[in-house]
Amino acid sequence: GPQPPARAPPSLPPAAEWRAALGRAGRRKVNASQDVKHLIAMQAREICAASKRLKELKTNNDEIQEEDLEQLDEAKRNTKEAESELNEQSHQLKPAQPEKNAVIGQWLVTARSGLYVRRAPDQSSKHTGVLRYQEEVLGLEQKGSWIRHEKGWSLARKADGTVLLGRIGANHECNALAKCPLAFDPKRGRTYQLAVMTGDVFIKHGRSGRPHRRFVVVAAKTGRIYWLPRQTTQVTTRTASYLHISEITEILVGKHSKVFQRPSSRNANPKCCFTLVTRTRGLNLQAETEAQAHTWIMAVLYLQFLLDHRERARVVSSKATIHR
Repeated sequence: GPQPPARAPPSLPPAAEWRAALGRAGRRKVNASQDVKHLIAMQAREICAASKRLKELKTNNDEIQEEDLEQLDEAKRNTKEAESELNEQSHQLKPAQPEKNAVIGQWLVTARSGLYVRRAPDQSSKHTGVLRYQEEVLGLEQKGSWIRHEKGWSLARKADGTVLLGRIGANHECNALAKCPLAFDPKRGRTYQLAVMTGDVFIKHGRSGRPHRRFVVVAAKTGRIYWLPRQTTQVTTRTASYLHISEITEILVGKHSKVFQRPSSRNANPKCCFTLVTRTRGLNLQAETEAQAHTWIMAVLYLQFLLDHRERARVVSSKATIHR
């Protein structure tokens, strides 16, 4: 049969149209590359500005730190200067220390009529006050027979050897103190005296028989130590069981007497035991506690000191005049 006619190939666009299309595409590429470069440049400028700001902040921070360090150093210097000035002022205001020959100790007035306080260690010096009987003062310096205390100078011993101002706890000022390894505290003397005047219950150990409880009390006016049956707490004129404090020559601390070596005293606590020794007898007592025993030993020594100085003052101060 007859053949269909052949189709003609599609016609190509003219050359002018091709060139126009290519130009438009090229312009779009060029514009795109320019936009990218613009963005990159903007970001670069921002990065440079940010880095500049960081450098400025770091510089300012370093300057601030340097200023702070300088201020801190200046404050330290001012503090040191203030401390040095304060130390100098405190050194100037510090009271004068006693001299090397100072006698630090507690002293007791034994003159019943009192004792003058003078400006200088001389009887012709003007007196500035009076110390009362049994008044305690702190000795700071000794010059011959004179004692300097916090109130001034006072005569401690007369030419005939009479003690007007005695040192508390010093054996050379009170020969009547019993031999004892312990020394009493003068500041607690009143406490000791009150404790023994109130009385306590002890276990009394004797040469024969079993240990028995007794109420022991001290009469400060008479200077006697009484031991009574436990049910009795009052001293009468008929009470015959007593010991005079002035007669005590030695105080044995612990279980050192022959009475405490007996089998009946075997279980006694040695820390609670003591013996008051006289020339004719001994009083062996066991306290309930170690503190109680210590208080009574201190009280006996303190009362011995007071009684001794009272006796000296009574003998010497018969004229009842202030010692000048």
